[in-house]
Amino acid sequence: METFTIRDLPERTGELVRDTEAVKLFDEEAISLGKAAKLAGVTQSEFINHLAALKIPLARYGADELAQEVTAFA
Repeated sequence: METFTIRDLPERTGELVRDTEAVKLFDEEAISLGKAAKLAGVTQSEFINHLAALKIPLARYGADELAQEVTAFA
């Protein structure tokens, strides 16, 4: 994701809306990483970096799932 000035906003509004929607839908677990990246118009790698910058995790474990994973590795 790139940086731009407020003067660029009129020409970039659609791009910003797509990016915001892609992040929101991914964060709500409504769409996959691949679909979110495609919606945002970037590669999966770029989208992963964008999510990291926003501090949005790629994987989420519930308490039960996490306990099972920890038990499996112990």
